[in-house]
Amino acid sequence: MNCQVLDHVPALPSLAAKPLILCLALRRRLEAKRQRLEAEKKKQ
Repeated sequence: MNCQVLDHVPALPSLAAKPLILCLALRRRLEAKRQRLEAEKKKQ
């Protein structure tokens, strides 16, 4: 096994976490937007 690969292992979780956090934040924003649109439809 290559030693250089092992050096990068600790960095992997933080690299993987950033897109995941962005994805979750975006999904929450879209969910809130959808709920707001549904609430406006119910008012009409």
